[in-house]
Amino acid sequence: MIEKTPSVTEIYCSIEFGDEMLEPNWEHRALSIDVKHAATVPDSRKPRRPKSAFGQLKALLRRRRLRRPATITEDHILSILIARRGREAVLGSYLFSEPAWDVLLELYAAELGTRTMSVADLARAIDTPESTTARWVDELAGRGLVVQHREPGQSGGPLVSLSYEGASKMGSLIDHWGAAFLSI
Repeated sequence: MIEKTPSVTEIYCSIEFGDEMLEPNWEHRALSIDVKHAATVPDSRKPRRPKSAFGQLKALLRRRRLRRPATITEDHILSILIARRGREAVLGSYLFSEPAWDVLLELYAAELGTRTMSVADLARAIDTPESTTARWVDELAGRGLVVQHREPGQSGGPLVSLSYEGASKMGSLIDHWGAAFLSI
C-alpha cells in the first residue's frame, strides 16, 4: 500500500505550538515546499534531524529559523508596487520594465497576505502578458527563487509561490530597505 504524502496545506496547518494553531502564512508555505533544502542547516542543539518532512518543518519552526519581518506588511509591499506603477506612468514603462522584480514583489505581498497566485493571477497583477509572466516564472524557478505546485483538488494551472530561498532573500532585502527608510 502506498503511503499518502501530506500536502503542503496539511503540513503547515497541522503544526501546533501549545494551544495556538498556526495560520498558513508565507513562512510555512515557502518552507514546506522546499523543506528538504532548508532542513540541511545544521543545528548544534539537536544533533538528530527528524526523518519526515513534517518533522523537519516542525523542528525548523521550533528553532525559529523562520520569522516574518515584524514591521513589514502586505500593504508595504503593495505600496512599492504602486510606486513602481506611478514611475512607469510618468517616465514610461519602456525605461523600467522589470517583470522578474514585479513577480518577486507580487509573490512576496501575496505570501504576507496568505494569498495564492497562479501565473494568470500574476500576469494580471503586474500588467504583463501571461506568456511573458510564464517565461519569467520559469526563469525564477530555474534560479531557485520560486516554485510551482498544485494543491489537492485544484483545477487550472499550477500555483506559484516563493521558494524558501526566495522568501528568505526577499525578506532580507525588505528588512534592509525598511531599516534604511526608518533611519532617514
